[in-house]
Amino acid sequence: MEIESNVKNSIAIIALSSKILGSPEDTKLFENRVTTLMDQGINKVILDLSQVKRINSTGLAILITGFNLLANSGGQFVLAQLNDFIKGALTITKLDNVLTYYDTIEEAENK
Repeated sequence: MEIESNVKNSIAIIALSSKILGSPEDTKLFENRVTTLMDQGINKVILDLSQVKRINSTGLAILITGFNLLANSGGQFVLAQLNDFIKGALTITKLDNVLTYYDTIEEAENK
């Protein structure tokens, strides 16, 4: 998994790139990035999944980790630009009731 992040108007946008999100290495890398951003005072993270093709159960756990890290500190964690496969995985697991997602980064920034 490749991970890039940038901060704009106190909002961090983390862009992931991977054929399948969900290796053990992905988990630690993602958690470290979110924690670093939080240590810098960021309290809203948008996770851009436009370059992620598939997700497995570990990948779903990564999303929950991001949500929990931000929610437990009063922050906000949202997803953006999901493909139909990832939307389906969220629906099947009922995580679409917990995780908020938007069609575009711009929409996520404005919510």
